[in-house]
This record gives sequence, C-alpha cells and structure tokens, in this order.
Amino acid sequence: FSPEKGIIELVNHFKNLDKKLIIAGDGPLRNQVINSITAHANIHYKGAVKNESLVDFYNAIDVLIIPSFEEAGPLVGVEAMAAGKIIVSTNVGAMQERLAGTANQFWFDITDENSLGVALDALERIPSALLQKIRQEVKNAYISNYSNATLSRDYLKLFSNY
Repeated sequence: FSPEKGIIELVNHFKNLDKKLIIAGDGPLRNQVINSITAHANIHYKGAVKNESLVDFYNAIDVLIIPSFEEAGPLVGVEAMAAGKIIVSTNVGAMQERLAGTANQFWFDITDENSLGVALDALERIPSALLQKIRQEVKNAYISNYSNATLSRDYLKLFSNY
C-alpha cells in the first residue's frame, strides 16, 4: 500500500457504500488502512496474499477493484484476468488495452466517490448469465495475450527472426 495505489481513497469510498470490501496487500500505508477500517464492518483486511494462496484468494472474490492513480501495468490485473474475474478499475496503465474487446468496461475515477458507486451499481444490475459471459471474455483475453503458452510462442517467434 502506497499513496499512488489509491487504497486510502478506496477505503474512504467504501465507508459510505453498503457493499463488502476485502482488502489484500501490504505496504507503507498498512497501519493507516487498518486504523481507518476498524469501525466499518463491511471492510475486511486480509493481509498480504502469498503466491501459493492466490488461487484461493481469487476464488473467494467476485470482483477485483484497481483504484490506482498511476501504474504501468498492474500485475494484479493480469492475475484477475487469469482467474476470470470482473475488474473495476481506474483508467490506469495497461488496463484499458488489456480489457479491450471485452464487455468488462467498468471504469471509475478514484477522485470521484460517486464514480465508483455508479460503476458498482451498474455491475450489480447485470444479469448473472451476462456476468458469466464477461468473465469468460476476460479469461479468454488473458489466454490470448498473457498465458505462458502465448508468451512462449511470442518469444520463440521473436528470437527466430534473429
């Protein structure tokens, strides 16, 4: 947790929402995050998730929120794509490119509290069958662009040209 990740702003937004938030991670703002959620039963801090527990973590959530102010290409976004999760994100780094061609277009402005609420409310109105289709599109985008098989093929192709 660091200022550019938008975690404090996300916590503050959820204090005013009647929705559950599970926070995973660690960093310099950890104590501030923990102290700011103590009176809010809808917000839970899980701590850092070890690599061997990532599958369990992604199985436990429905939606991943990326609240960052700035990122190059958040790894957590690729992990969520591999898990076939809906992603609600700020327009940061590579996320728009990663989700292009999918119906996963749930964007918000971390500086605007209403923006996140609007994105989450829109998501809740989508029928479950359509949500499942969007999840599959996200997973397919991962397989097509970021899976080990795809990356290996692309690297071999690149090196074979030299």
